[in-house]
Amino acid sequence: MFQFWHRYRAQRLLRAHVAPDTVGERFRWTWAVPAEIVRVVWLRLRGLLDPFITRRRAFGDLILGLPAIVAVVVIGTVTALGHQRQIASGPTYLRAGLIELNEENPDRAKVLLQKAMLSDPLSRRDAMFYLARCYEELKQFDRSDSLMASLAPLGDTGHPGAHRYLALRMTDDLRTKPDQVDLKAWLWHLQQADETNTAPMQTAWGTYHAYMGQLDKALAHFRTAAEKDPTAWFQVAELELRLNDVEAFRRSLMLARQRLEPKFREQPEDSRTRVLYATSLFQTGDLAAAETVLLEGLALGKATPEEERAFRQLLSAVFVRVHDLAMEGDGNVAESLRFLQFALDYNPDSQAALSRLARLARSSPEIIDQVRDSMRTLIAAGQGSALAHFTLGTIEWIAGNQELAALNMRQGLAIDPKMHVLANNLSYMIAGESDADLEVALKLADQAVEAAPQLHQYWDTRATVLVKMGRLREAAVDFQKALERTDRPREYQDKLADIYERLGDPELAARFRQAATTEAENPPQAAAPE
Repeated sequence: MFQFWHRYRAQRLLRAHVAPDTVGERFRWTWAVPAEIVRVVWLRLRGLLDPFITRRRAFGDLILGLPAIVAVVVIGTVTALGHQRQIASGPTYLRAGLIELNEENPDRAKVLLQKAMLSDPLSRRDAMFYLARCYEELKQFDRSDSLMASLAPLGDTGHPGAHRYLALRMTDDLRTKPDQVDLKAWLWHLQQADETNTAPMQTAWGTYHAYMGQLDKALAHFRTAAEKDPTAWFQVAELELRLNDVEAFRRSLMLARQRLEPKFREQPEDSRTRVLYATSLFQTGDLAAAETVLLEGLALGKATPEEERAFRQLLSAVFVRVHDLAMEGDGNVAESLRFLQFALDYNPDSQAALSRLARLARSSPEIIDQVRDSMRTLIAAGQGSALAHFTLGTIEWIAGNQELAALNMRQGLAIDPKMHVLANNLSYMIAGESDADLEVALKLADQAVEAAPQLHQYWDTRATVLVKMGRLREAAVDFQKALERTDRPREYQDKLADIYERLGDPELAARFRQAATTEAENPPQAAAPE
């Protein structure tokens, strides 16, 4: 700055000698000095910025790219906030879906639960579980089962609710398709399920133990279930009867009746309660009261088609029981036949009524024509055609008309492929009678085995008939075939041991008994998790 001042003084003196001093020149320093200061400052500042702008271009580019960086940060922040908001909405969708599901709006619940699955990874499993329940309500069982199976795989703890669903589903399947139940999978789902103290789960455990032949354990579970669900007393009574405890059987039936009666009095228009109460009356032998309750239910006209079918089936069972009581009395054949006709009027598919018709025809040849006429009337009216054909075939076999018998039996099986169930059951019942017609029983068993050779129960029935006929070698073959097809080999191993003992092969009999003992000591277990 000092040097600048001396230069400026020298320049003024030089100009003063060259040209005369003017007023403008005299005051020029007032703006020249600040301008020079600004110039010098700019030159110094430029010298400081040169290394960054000229020699380090990359950093300069970074400086120029700062707005883009800011934009990226802003966009990322907005996206993260949106994602967080979406995650936070997951539980909201889940709660809303549950409300709709509880209010029996499965279609609306399905949409909300699908949104919950997409929104929140933490609640995805619960959303999938309740979505599967929606599909169940919508009768889309394939989708429901698929979702539940993915939530509760074998060997993994999975979702406890899904294990419970599958355990209960397999328990229900046992009634309709017992040979398709995977025992290890059933046990695994039972062990991993939640809500184990509820009536449905206790019933499932009881059913499993009863199926495995562990009747004492089954009885304990059914009694626990009965404390919350009076209908479980029916299963308790059934097991007590199997254990030959007749007094306990009667007490349990009376308990079922006592627990169901108040519910029926409070809700006489509830068809399900009415059916259960009528069942308790039927089981305790009050047939007249059961008939009255069921006829009142039909007269109300408020039952669904399924509930009306249940009324009619139970009324049919009432008249079958009345028929049995009549036969135990004076044995009036005409009156007994009338009761069976009433039973068939209410339920043309009643196996119990039709099997008794066949038995009545065997015991009283004079009414064969009446029974024939009844069956042909049912067939012509299109009521229970398959069953009526099969019963007519049985009657023709009894009458010695083998060709007509074979024709009608085949017609029955052609109309209803499941008719082999009746053939097997009827064969078993006939074979168990004191004056059994074993030829008829064997013919029926042949029909069942021919129609469904994959079912071990049918080979068992035919083998039982053959044993009673003294044809032990053939019976051993059928028991062996049953053994190859069953998940419970012990029963057939014991039977084969007895047969080979009688056939004179004690060593093979001993091997079968040893195998049966091993099976009893090592029942099926659930697979351990990997």
